Amino acid sequence: PYPAATQALGNAITAGNVRQLQEQHVSRLAQTRERLAEYLTEGVLTEDLVSSKTSALINCLRQANTSIRWLLLQPTTEQPKLKVVCNSSALMKEQLLQALVETALLEEKVKGLLVPLVARRDADWQRQKAHAAQAMDDLAVYFSGQHALRRNVRNEELEQFFR
Repeated sequence: PYPAATQALGNAITAGNVRQLQEQHVSRLAQTRERLAEYLTEGVLTEDLVSSKTSALINCLRQANTSIRWLLLQPTTEQPKLKVVCNSSALMKEQLLQALVETALLEEKVKGLLVPLVARRDADWQRQKAHAAQAMDDLAVYFSGQHALRRNVRNEELEQFFR
């Protein structure tokens, strides 16, 4: 329906470009599978790790999903020259399937850890806020000069600031 667009894409999408993209995705998939294996090691994925490295986990999952999708969809092209380039070996298909399973497992585990964290987020916030308020009150008492600590110096400005 759009001959100019088809011609422009035909000029830009060459077998060499597709081969280069395929090599990039295969390489990225190998690196991502190593990270997936690290995260999926028993005992590594904890609430602390998920809360501190959420962006790294999401980025790993995003890269895995992107490469898997590209490598699965490109062989479905209708252009014979590109189909030859994109044909995958049985070993490649096995690796793709394994990466898909590993990615799904990590997604499930991350979701399982994130859902309770998000559910108790408000309670944790209230507890931390109360703890911080108590610490500020303790500082105000210290700077009031009435606390039984050595080298206790009265400073009304700091006392008011911390109240």
